[in-house]
Amino acid sequence: MKFSEYEIVAATTAIYPNRGQNLPYAVLGLVEETGEVVEKIDNLDKLGLCKELGDQVWYVVAICFELKLPFEQLEIEVKKLQIKKNQPLLQIMEECIGRISSYTKKAMRDNNGIVHSDKQLLFVKDLGLILSAISTLSENHGFSLTEVFVNNHKKLQDRLQRNTIQGS
Repeated sequence: MKFSEYEIVAATTAIYPNRGQNLPYAVLGLVEETGEVVEKIDNLDKLGLCKELGDQVWYVVAICFELKLPFEQLEIEVKKLQIKKNQPLLQIMEECIGRISSYTKKAMRDNNGIVHSDKQLLFVKDLGLILSAISTLSENHGFSLTEVFVNNHKKLQDRLQRNTIQGS
């Protein structure tokens, strides 16, 4: 599954308050899912890890939507920013999410929630690093980023069919 295809899938399941004007919601969701990724790694839960990485990717797409950035733009960043297997992946994620939280807070405080194009570039770099870390974590645990996309797509489609998708 390509980045552009996953973006469409994620958009069909993006149900949360004030979608399109709620960057903090998407950022906080990414923070929450990162904690769940850490838990799955600690518990050696490979299947659970794949699911949580998919949830992380979903929130990365939501952040892109809120910033009006094509998710596909991050594919270029992922290829540019290849992270090595021996780098501290969770530390990289946490540092990037910390910066993204800070950019978001400053946009809320200083610009009425608007992120200007010069600041969007900072988001793109950090979101690209997060996706690169997700890709490397996936590979380290025996599956690919494409498998993360596909598994998350299946989970989301199942929830759509059961009418259990809702913003929380």
